[in-house]
Amino acid sequence: MSLRKELEAYIAKKGNSPHDVMKKKFFREIIDLIKDKKLTVERLTEKLASLKPEDRELLFWLGSKAGKSPNSQAALWVAALYRTLNVPLDDISLAIIVAEDISGPNKTTLIKYNYHFWQKNRLSKEGKSALDRELKGLLGVDGLQYQHKSLAQSLEKCYESGFYELERQLERLSDVAPEYIPQVVSELYNLYIEKPKHELGEEKALQLIEQLVVLVNKNQELFKPLSNSHPQIAAALIKQQPRRFFELSQAMQQEVHQLLHQEPGFFESVVNFIKEMPFFNGGTQFNERLKLLQSASLRNQAAAPNHENHELFVELKDKLYERLAPGSNQLIAKHQAISALEEIDAYLLKGPNKYKTKFFQKLATDIAKEGLTVEVLNKHLGSSNKKELFASWGGAQNSRAAGLMFQLYKLANMTSQDEDVAHMRRNLLDPQGDEISEMLDMASRKKNFLEEKIDQVLRHPEQTNNHSPLEKKITEMVQEYEMVGQFAQQAAGRGKASAEAIYHNYLVKKGLAQARANIKQKHLIFDPQGHVIIPVKLDEDDYAKICALISNQDNGTKKDLEKLLGTTLTTTTLCNLDIAHVEEFRAAFKEKVDPSKSLDKVLDDYLSSDDRTSVSALQAEMMMHVSLSLRGLEQTVLDNNPSLLHQGQLLNENQRAELMAEINTKVLAKFKDILQKVSGSQGIDYIELNKQLDEARIELAAASRQELVNALFNSGRDFTALSEIFSEKLDDHAFTSTTATGWDFLWTDISNESAVHISATEKTAHDKKIGAKELAVRVISRSHYNPEDNSVAPYEDRTVEARVPSIAVKSVGHATAVQDVAAKLKYVHEILVARKPGYTGPVVYNLLTSLHSKPFDTLFDSANRQRASAARIMKGSHLYNWRQLSRGEVNALVYVQNIPVNQHTNELSYTAYDGATREAAVMTDLALLATFNQHAAVFPPALRQSITATFNVSHTRYLRFLPQAKDGDHYFKDSVDGKWMMEDLIKKKAAWKELEPMTPAEDMPSLAVQALFKIMANNEHQNKQFGMLAQSLSVYVEEMSLAGCKSANEREQAVAGRVGLLKSINPANIEKLSYEKRDVIKAMADYVSGTGSVDALQQSIDSAYNKHNLHGAVASVSMEDQAAASKVKATRNKKRGVVCEINTNYAESGFLERLSQNNTDAMQAHKAHLATEFKELCKTKVAEMHASNALIIH
Repeated sequence: MSLRKELEAYIAKKGNSPHDVMKKKFFREIIDLIKDKKLTVERLTEKLASLKPEDRELLFWLGSKAGKSPNSQAALWVAALYRTLNVPLDDISLAIIVAEDISGPNKTTLIKYNYHFWQKNRLSKEGKSALDRELKGLLGVDGLQYQHKSLAQSLEKCYESGFYELERQLERLSDVAPEYIPQVVSELYNLYIEKPKHELGEEKALQLIEQLVVLVNKNQELFKPLSNSHPQIAAALIKQQPRRFFELSQAMQQEVHQLLHQEPGFFESVVNFIKEMPFFNGGTQFNERLKLLQSASLRNQAAAPNHENHELFVELKDKLYERLAPGSNQLIAKHQAISALEEIDAYLLKGPNKYKTKFFQKLATDIAKEGLTVEVLNKHLGSSNKKELFASWGGAQNSRAAGLMFQLYKLANMTSQDEDVAHMRRNLLDPQGDEISEMLDMASRKKNFLEEKIDQVLRHPEQTNNHSPLEKKITEMVQEYEMVGQFAQQAAGRGKASAEAIYHNYLVKKGLAQARANIKQKHLIFDPQGHVIIPVKLDEDDYAKICALISNQDNGTKKDLEKLLGTTLTTTTLCNLDIAHVEEFRAAFKEKVDPSKSLDKVLDDYLSSDDRTSVSALQAEMMMHVSLSLRGLEQTVLDNNPSLLHQGQLLNENQRAELMAEINTKVLAKFKDILQKVSGSQGIDYIELNKQLDEARIELAAASRQELVNALFNSGRDFTALSEIFSEKLDDHAFTSTTATGWDFLWTDISNESAVHISATEKTAHDKKIGAKELAVRVISRSHYNPEDNSVAPYEDRTVEARVPSIAVKSVGHATAVQDVAAKLKYVHEILVARKPGYTGPVVYNLLTSLHSKPFDTLFDSANRQRASAARIMKGSHLYNWRQLSRGEVNALVYVQNIPVNQHTNELSYTAYDGATREAAVMTDLALLATFNQHAAVFPPALRQSITATFNVSHTRYLRFLPQAKDGDHYFKDSVDGKWMMEDLIKKKAAWKELEPMTPAEDMPSLAVQALFKIMANNEHQNKQFGMLAQSLSVYVEEMSLAGCKSANEREQAVAGRVGLLKSINPANIEKLSYEKRDVIKAMADYVSGTGSVDALQQSIDSAYNKHNLHGAVASVSMEDQAAASKVKATRNKKRGVVCEINTNYAESGFLERLSQNNTDAMQAHKAHLATEFKELCKTKVAEMHASNALIIH
C-alpha cells in the first residue's frame, strides 16, 4: 500500500475530538500535496514550523499520560514522510520536532538536507532525484504536469514558450543550491542538443547560451557556476569576457581554448590581461617569465644565483609575498597550529596527571580556534601554576610538559636559532617570565617564514601537504600563475602544429613538383595504392624559404628549422604521396600499370574508391626490403673493406633509381594481373586482391633481391671481392641492426584527408642495447590534408605521439635494465616535450605487450620474456618518476598503461595471481585517470568533480609511494597507498557504472574520451577482447604518448592505424564520410548513451579500419625497421571479436577481412635469413661470371 493510501486510511479512522480534528486537518493537506505531486521537504517543514504550540500539542497527542510524544502515530507518520523525501530522521531529531517550534538552524538543516546530501554524494541517483524534487518545488515547476521529470526536463518544458523565468530561477538556485547550477544547466543544454533536427534543438541550445550570456552581464556572480556547466557555455561567456579565462578550471580552459583559439581578438585579449598581472605588469622578458611559470624544475634551475633567470625567480617570489603578506598573521598561526596540536596529542597519549591534562586540553582548544601564537601561549602559561605544570622527578627542566611548551614556543616563534632557543628556555622556567618573545624580531621572522613557504611551493610542490590554509593559499596563487604558463604552452603547441603543417605542406608541394617534372620518366615510382614514392631532398634555399613561411625569419638554416619544429630532420624525406585525384598523375599511373588500356574502367573505379589504403603497399614493401638489404650489405663492406665503396655506397643515386624502377615494373605488372583476376561485374574484390598480393610477396621479394645483386654486379665494383666479403663476414645482424633508409617519412591520403610525418631513426627494434639514446623512437605527426589544393593544415586536436619498441633490454640483469629504462624514458620524454614546448602534463606509455606468469615467461616465452620486460618497464618508470619528483615535477610523469592488445595474455585484474599483472592493472587505471582528468570538461559537472577528485587523491598516493621506488625494485600495488587506491577505485567504478548514461559529445575526441571512460568504469579494458580498442582510443585522445609492443612494428601499427582512422572522422562533416565512418560515430554515441554495446563499438572501428586504413602511413614503420610488412593475422573465429588461435600472430579481430599477411615473415630481416640468401645469390652470380668468362676464352 502506498504512503498516501495508508495516510488516508489513518485519518478515516479519526473521530471528532480536538486532537483527531487536528490530525485530520494536517494530514489532509499533506495528502493533497502528495496527490498533486508537490510534497517537498520544504513544504512539509514549513507546515510543521507554522503550527501554533497548541496545534503541535494536539497533532502529536498520544494520551492524557504521555501528552505530545515522538511515539505518537502522527509523529511516526511525519518521520515516514521525511524518509520518503530522503531525509532519515533519527529519534532525537523527531523528538525536537515534536517538542519544539521548528525554527532557525533546525529548520534550515531540514530544508537543506537534500542539497547537503547531494554535495557529499554527487553521483547518487537517489540524492539527485530528491534534490530535483525539492528544487522543482522551489522554482515552481512541480505538480502533475511535471511528474516523472528531472529538474532539467521540467525547466525545458517550462521554457517551451521562451526563457522568461530563467533569470528568476537561476537567481533562486544561486541562493539555495549554487553548486547544483552547473549540473542542471548542463543537463538542460544537453536536452536541447539531443533533440532531432526538426525539433530545432540546436537553435534552442544557442538561444539558451545567448540568454545565459545576458544574465551573466547583469549578474557577475553567475559567471562561476555557469562557466562550469558546459564547454560551449563557458566559451560563449569567455568570448564576452576573455579577461576571466583563468577563472576556469584547467580542463575547462583547455576546451575553451580549443573552441576559441581562432576567434578574432581572443588570444590578444588574454595576453593583454596577462601583461597586467603583478608579475608581468611593466616587466620585460615576457617569454622568459612565462617559461618560469611552466614547471617547478625550471624554477629550481632559476633559483641558483648564477642562473640567467635568477632575478626573475626572485621577482616572482617577491610578487607572491606582496600578495600574501596582508592578513598573513592568521594564516601563519593556523599553519603552525597543525604541528602544535600533533605535539599536544602525542603528549596527552602518554597519560600526564589531571592538572597537566586539563591545562593542555584547554590550550589545544584555544590553539585550534585561534591558531598558534606567542600571545595564546603566554595567556595560558601566565594563568598556570608553573611549579605544578612542570613538576618532575628529574627537575622542571627535564619535565615532559616543559619540553612540550618549549617546542610550542619554538613553533610560535618560528625559530631554531641557538640564541633564541637559550632565551626561551630561560624565560620558560622563570616563575615570573611570561613574555618570552620580547627580544625576538617577529616581523622579519614571519617574512622569512612566508618566503621559505613560497619557495617550497614554487620549487618543491611535492613537499607541500596543503593541509593548512597558508599552504592552500600559496598553492592557489602559484597555480594561478601556472595556468598562465599553461595557456602560453597551449599557444606554443598550436604554433608548433602550424609550423609542422607548413613544413609538411612544403614537402608535399616539392614532392609533387619533382614528380610532375619526371612524369614521363621511367624512374617515377608508383605504388599499387595509387601513390607516387619519391625522395625529396632539401637544400639551404629550401630551409630559408620554410623558415620564412613559419616565422618571417630571413636566411633560416636547417638548424633554425629544427628549432622551430622541435626536432631533428633528415635532409631527405621519403614521400609517399596519394596522386589519384591529380589527373596527370592518374593518367600516368594507368599508363604504367596497363599500357593496353584494357583495364581503363577498372583502374578508374579503383583510383576513385575509398578502399585503396586497405590495399597492400607492395611497391613500398619491396623498396624497403631491397633498401634495407643494400644498407646491410654496405655496412658489412664498410666494416671490412671500405675501399670497395664509393662515397660510402655500393650503388650511386642513379643506380639506385634504376634498381627501384626495375622492381616497380615487376610489381605493377603483377598488380595488373591480379587486379584483372579479382575484378568483375560486382566491382573489385578487395579481400581477394590482398590475398593474391600476399601470395605474390615471396616471388617479388626473391626477384627484388636478385635485381639488387644484378645491380651490384653491374655497378662497376669488384664483385668478386664483394662476394668474398659477404661469404666470410655477412651475418643476419647486418640486417637486423640497420633500417631501410634512415630518412624521415611523409605520407598523404586523399580518402582519409591526412598527412602523416614519421621521424627517422637509425636504431632498430631487433638490436636493443644499453644506453639512453639506444632507442628506435619515431615521432608520428599527423595533419589534415586537403586534396582539393594539396595543402596541409594542423589538426584542431593535435596530440604528440611516438612509436617505441619495448624499452627494456633483456640481455642484462634486472637492476641494470631498470636503470636503463629510466634513462631511456628521460630521453624520449625530452624528445616529445620538444614537440610541445612547456608541456608539463603526464605522458602515457601505452605498453601493448602481453602479460603472463613468471613460469610461462620462462618455459614458453623465453625468446621474448614479455612479462619480465613489462616488469622492468614499470619499475623503471617508477624510478624515472621519482627522479622527476626530486626535481620538483609533480605532474610531468610517465604512466605505464600496459593493456595487452594481443588476446594471448592474462587479463588485467587487481586480484591477478601474478604481481606484474596486478601492477599493470593499477598503473593502467592511474594512467587512464590522468587522461580523464585532462579532459574532465567533457563530462557532466557532477561526474567531472568525481573524476578530478579521484585522480587528485590517486595521484597524491602515487607521489607518496615514489620514494620507495628509488631502488628500482618496488611495485606501487604493494605499497599502503597503492592498496588504498585500489580499494577506492573499486568503489568508485561501482558508482560510475551505475550512473545515468551521458549525453554523447558533439566532437570526436570528446566522444572518444567519454567512451573510454565507460570502458574503464565497466572494467571492459581488462577484458582481453577489448585491449586493442582501449589502447587505440587512449592514444587517440592522450595529449602526449608513446606506444609500442616488443618491436613496435606490428601491434603498434594496429593501434596507430586505428588512431589515424579516428583522426579522419569529423562529425561536423558527416555528409562527406563513408558509411563505415558514420557507423563509428553512431556506435560510439550509442555506447556512451547506453543504447549500444562495447562489442558493436569494437566492430565498427575494426570494420572502418579494415576498409580505410589497413595499410596506411604507419605501415611504413615496419617496412623501415624490418624490411617487410607486419605479419599479424586476423582470427577465423566465428565470434569475430575474439581471437581463439594458439599462434600469437593471430592478433586481429575477424572484422579485418582484408588482412592477408601470411608471407610477410619471409621478408622480415630477423626471419628471412637474408645473409644466407645473399651469400647464395652472390655465389651463383660469381659462378655465372666465371662460366661466362670461360665461354669467352673458349
